[in-house]
Amino acid sequence: MAHTTVLTPNSLKFGSAKLELGLYSAGVGGLADIGAGNGFTFKFEPTEEIVEFDNTEEYATYFNAKSATITGELAEVNAANVSTILAGIVASTPVAGDPVVITNELHTLTGTAAARLDHKSGAGTEAASITVTDYAGNAATRNTDYVIAVDAQGFTTIARVSDSAVISTGEVVKVSYTYTPYASTQLDAGGTGSRTYLMARLTNTRPSDSKNFQITLWKVKSVAGLEWVFGKDSESTKPLTTKITLEAIKDTTRANGQQLFRILDEQSP
Repeated sequence: MAHTTVLTPNSLKFGSAKLELGLYSAGVGGLADIGAGNGFTFKFEPTEEIVEFDNTEEYATYFNAKSATITGELAEVNAANVSTILAGIVASTPVAGDPVVITNELHTLTGTAAARLDHKSGAGTEAASITVTDYAGNAATRNTDYVIAVDAQGFTTIARVSDSAVISTGEVVKVSYTYTPYASTQLDAGGTGSRTYLMARLTNTRPSDSKNFQITLWKVKSVAGLEWVFGKDSESTKPLTTKITLEAIKDTTRANGQQLFRILDEQSP
């Protein structure tokens, strides 16, 4: 016999979560998705602290919310993720590759909206040797017919100048340029150093309406290191994973009662 029904269906949570990490010093704006993983788990267990005396009953009980953890398995094992998780422990050094020449890459320039070039230099710097023509091959002049910039992700962008006599709005232009990708990234560890704290966020998104159930840990440290177990060549479709443990500590720059984590519930407010 049923004793109740589901009172608030929106309170039911389903599915996985996205894990984002970033440097604590960068704040929420520095959080970035670390990609595929398994079993991401949030755990919070407040500790009880009792004030008592030998000759009287218990005087007071306090709960101390001072620790929470995120655990799971990281599947996208790349230099960027490893250097983030082990920030302060490893030194990351990118190694530039050979320049790559791109000829007559097509982009449609509408109004003065910027269009991103297809390739970026590893250092996130402006592409070199940029030349632009309209589709018929007529040369365009920088800052007269078009402008070049670099966006927040390090991609070079091109935008039409509103009164250009060569490029009309909605026209397809041909862009030639040279970019230099990174060939590899070198990670070095060993010796003493100071810990670099991180910020972490788990987000479960409901497919039906894109509403989020989100947990943000303001200040965390990686406490488990990394471990890869390399498998059989016959299991080439099974990716390597490494277990990660992120332990939250109090962010004392925040007000008391708000120092450990925040849960934001858009699914069942």
